[in-house]
Amino acid sequence: MINILILGQTPPPYGGQAVMIQNLLDGTYEGVTLYHLRMNFSAEIDEIGKFKFKKIVHLFTLMTGALYFRIRYNTKCLYYVPGGPNLIPVYRDIILLTGIRWMFTKIMFHFHAGSTYGMYGKIPGVLRPLFKMVYFHPDVAVRITQYNPNDPEMLLAKKEFIIENGIQDEYSGGHSKARNTKKRIIFTGLICRPKGILELIRACDILKRNNEQFTLIVIGKFESPQFKEEVMSLVRSYSLEADIDFTGILIGEQKLNEYYNGDIFCVPSHFETFGLVFLEAMQFSLPVVATNVGGIPALVKHGENGLLVEKGDHVKLAKELTTLLQDESLRNHMGADGRNKYLKEFTLEAFHAKFEKAFLSLQSD
Repeated sequence: MINILILGQTPPPYGGQAVMIQNLLDGTYEGVTLYHLRMNFSAEIDEIGKFKFKKIVHLFTLMTGALYFRIRYNTKCLYYVPGGPNLIPVYRDIILLTGIRWMFTKIMFHFHAGSTYGMYGKIPGVLRPLFKMVYFHPDVAVRITQYNPNDPEMLLAKKEFIIENGIQDEYSGGHSKARNTKKRIIFTGLICRPKGILELIRACDILKRNNEQFTLIVIGKFESPQFKEEVMSLVRSYSLEADIDFTGILIGEQKLNEYYNGDIFCVPSHFETFGLVFLEAMQFSLPVVATNVGGIPALVKHGENGLLVEKGDHVKLAKELTTLLQDESLRNHMGADGRNKYLKEFTLEAFHAKFEKAFLSLQSD
């Protein structure tokens, strides 16, 4: 039996990384026992990556907690999600891992964010030896797709696994889709500039001027009051108030009902290492319009279960949305393909099975 300490944040907030750590903990693994020390640096999505003094205090609480688990439960192996590509999470890691990495005989890094190694040249030279000490030579490193930065190789990991995220299937067959007079385009996530919401609104202006019948459903929280005003000002300038519904955060049945009744899913992100929201949409047989960035091409295959555009191109975005709005048969075909792809590759069961192999590899050399 191998005992592993999982050091990471679980919901809330409901970001992709936190959700996947919870999914990891919910699995049952042959010959593996997981213990969880919960990070709690951010209570809200918009706090992630930002400095707060309470986070410094929490660092030292985690160091104490790690020592407790190491002694009390003989957790010789540590699972950790490195920060990046932002300086504050990297500084956090340097402090925390300097204090605890020495306690464990085996280290597993699970790379969810952008490139951690890419931050090496951006930190002060005096910190680079510490960067090497805490990040280099993990025993096992996990990437979530082959499209993501190759940190395992750059950080000289002894073993590498590619393990795609997987989520619980929440689709219930036989649910009747509401017969909407306007097709419903679904956007969900933190409402911020990097998620491409401004490009999507500009694309909606083109759709409206071309007399397309649609409603854009925007599910999520604005990153700040200032950005909310920028978005709403753009909506007003295009006279789209009646065409865009900002629902706020939806959970449970409310969110599921939007997926059931949606026609197209669109989040034109500037960067995604993976994007769990795309898996959610694929579960519910929604064709996806997204950007050809990061790990998205691992989920969305252009012309199969969705359409991909280059980031920032709202004109092409409008064109691809128009293609799907006007072709019900294509929507149904791509939606079914996405559902099948999810069932074959991205279930929670597949995720747990792959991680069991990765965990067990920690006890073999």
